[in-house]
Amino acid sequence: NPNKEQTAELADDQTKLSEAQADLDRVFAQRVLARQARADELAQDQAVLADAQVALAKAKAGGDKLKVAQAQLAVHEAEVNLQSAQEARKNLDTGADATKVATARAAVDKKRLAVSNAQAALAGTQLMAPFDGTILETGASKGDRISPNTTILTMANLKTLRVVASV
Repeated sequence: NPNKEQTAELADDQTKLSEAQADLDRVFAQRVLARQARADELAQDQAVLADAQVALAKAKAGGDKLKVAQAQLAVHEAEVNLQSAQEARKNLDTGADATKVATARAAVDKKRLAVSNAQAALAGTQLMAPFDGTILETGASKGDRISPNTTILTMANLKTLRVVASV
C-alpha cells in the first residue's frame, strides 16, 4: 500500500529530523561551553599579565637588574599566553567549531527538506476504491489526522438494489 509506505517514510524522516536537530543543539551547547572556557581563560591570562606588569614596575623602581629581567620575562610570557587565548577564542568563530555548526545546520536543513518532500508526497496520495460505487458516509475530512484501520469512507454499489420484504 503506497499510502502506508509514504506514512512510514514521513514518520522516519520526522525522526531523522529530530535527531539532526538534537545534534545541532548539542553542537551549540558545546560551543557555548567552549566560549565560556575561552572567556575564563582570557580573564585569567589578563589578570596574570596585569600582575606581571605590576611586578615589572616594582622591579624597575627597585633598580635590581636581575629582578627587572625576570619581571620582563614574566610580562612577555603573559602576553604570549594572552595572545594565544585570544586566537583560540577567535577560532571558535571561524575555525573547526564553526564548521561543525555549519555541518549540523546543513544536516537539519536536509532532514527538513526530506520531511517536506514526504509530506508533499503524502498530500498527493489518492484513495482508490476496489469497485465502482456511491459514497454513503465519510468518516474523515480534509486535514484530519487519521490512524491505521480508520474508516474513511463507506461505499456501496447502488446500481443493482435488492429489496427483501415480507408480505
